[in-house]
Formats: sequence, C-alpha cells, structure tokens
Amino acid sequence: MIWILAGTSDSYCLIEKLKENIDIDIIATTATDYGKKLLEEKYAVKAIRKKLKEDEMVHFINEHDIQYIIDASHPFAERLSRNAISAAEKSGREYLRYERQSLDLSIYPANRLIKAKDYLEAAEKANKFQRIFLSTGSKTANIFVENIENYKERLFFRILPAEKFLAKLINLGLTPANIAALQGPFSREFNRAIFKEYRADVVVTKASGNRGGLKTKIEAALELELPIIIIERPEVVYPEKFEEINKLIDHLRSN
Repeated sequence: MIWILAGTSDSYCLIEKLKENIDIDIIATTATDYGKKLLEEKYAVKAIRKKLKEDEMVHFINEHDIQYIIDASHPFAERLSRNAISAAEKSGREYLRYERQSLDLSIYPANRLIKAKDYLEAAEKANKFQRIFLSTGSKTANIFVENIENYKERLFFRILPAEKFLAKLINLGLTPANIAALQGPFSREFNRAIFKEYRADVVVTKASGNRGGLKTKIEAALELELPIIIIERPEVVYPEKFEEINKLIDHLRSN
C-alpha cells in the first residue's frame, strides 16, 4: 500500500501516473472536503480527510500496512512534511518526497522581484507600499493584518471561494471589498486584469512553483511594472526527493 499526502495539483498528477504504471493499492489523505471528493470521484482512490499529527501518522502507517509514504503536499506545508519524515523513520518505512522543480527566478528582472524568507518579512516589506494585493491564502492572513498599518484600506486578498476562508478574513476585520474569492488557475491576462482592477502597488505571493501559478503572476506584475514580493519555500531536509514522476516510478519498481 502506498500512502499519498495529497492536496496539490501535483499530487493528483502523481496518483494518475501511479495508477497507470504500478499495480499497488493507494490511499490518500487530504486536509479538505474538496480534495477528498476529487480524489474519490475523479481519481478513484480511497481518501481520508484529516490532518494527522506525528503519532497519528505512525498509527495510520501500521493500521493500513503502508509500504511507501509519498509526500506530495504543498511545499509550504513544512510541518506536515517533517511529521511524515519522522513517522516514516519510526515505522521503518520509506519516505519519498515528490515536488516539481521550482521556478527559476533568475530569468526575471532582479529589481522587480523582492524575496522574503517568511510571511513576517513579506509583511514588513509590503508595508512600504500603499495598496497590497496578496495571493498567499487565508491561513497566514493575520500576519499581514497585524503588521500592515491601516490594513482595511490597503490589503486585498485573493482566496479560494470557501466559506471557512471567507469567514477567517471577515473575523480579522476585513470586508468583501478586501476579498476576491476565486478558483484558479489564472492566466497572465486574468492576473493582469485583477491587479489593475484592485489598483495594486505591489503583489505578494509564495514561491509555490509553476503549477501554483507563480509564472503567470510574475509576468502579469511585470507587464504592469509592479514589484512582486515572493516568499521563499521553507527549508526541509528530505531523505529522498524526486522532481520527475517517471524517476519516482522507476524507484518504486526497483524496490
């Protein structure tokens, strides 16, 4: 049995390829009802919606007789990855990380790209600009609210159109005027239009990779001559990491 830590578009592609190439049962965990429904209905794999702690992961591995743990979670879900690495080690199972190669930022004008090591540094750098457009999600919205002066007039969030995400922003004192609730992926043209509509002076995003829409956001911002603050991926030491699905499949076949 293979356990996939899912929830990203990369994880869905991985599951599809595994089902085509390897005769082994797959079980997936995800943090959202949407992810669970998609995994079960579109990809026909058993899915469980639950955020597992490290000790729960160990129990899960033993309960389901997991042979391989494949972590295809979001690159910013570093706590989840660290817990999975530790649980695999405690269980004597193999942990494999699948993560598509990050976008090469060196091809873009350095004077337009502002790197931040974390959300707090991004908020501090964004505070130097007037109108701030964020595509960083709702999970860390409080960091920007707490560190941006006069935030109700300056912060504009693009989030997934889910009730819990909207509720979080409303509870932080934001109004519908501060929120664009939309489901991606978004084209360069769409990003350009929305940045312009919100009269953004700066865009804040995460280095989530091409599938996360980073390329189209950068290109749209550059066309409008806007600076873009990019929060760098957290550093996690993975025991074994694959950037190509075929190489991961070859590894599984050889064991």
